[in-house]
Amino acid sequence: IRMVLRYRFLIDRIFGLAEIYNINRGGILIMSEAESLLYNWVYMKQRGINVSDYLHVLGIHKVAIYGAGKYGVLLYNELKNSAINVAYGIDRSVGNINFIPNVFNVEDHLESVDIVIITPFWEAESIIAVLNKKGMNSIVLDDLVYSTIAIGEKNE
Repeated sequence: IRMVLRYRFLIDRIFGLAEIYNINRGGILIMSEAESLLYNWVYMKQRGINVSDYLHVLGIHKVAIYGAGKYGVLLYNELKNSAINVAYGIDRSVGNINFIPNVFNVEDHLESVDIVIITPFWEAESIIAVLNKKGMNSIVLDDLVYSTIAIGEKNE
């Protein structure tokens, strides 16, 4: 499902991306997962579509953010002034995080939340397995962004 969503959005956007990257020689545009995520996140924001609105529609009000790197910071900054309650963060480097009030290691006892948003998408499979063992629902950031765009565009 993750790959289908990712490629569907890349195909939908290929002509717009070709213009942005000035590809006029019949070349193939290849973007990394990180570039694709950031491009689509900016695209989403420019269209006035918010992750918080999508989560709210799904009945999600309380989340945890897994990963305190650059994507975790971006997501926290987007959600902190919204109706979505970011209960805590989860990261391996618990002591070095200062942008989110409560940060725990995944091995700690974790308070119940509606969903954990996994920001290190390149490690998603192993993180999902650990969270599943703890009985926690999760979504990967890139899937969240792509799904938010799909629902936002459908409602326009």
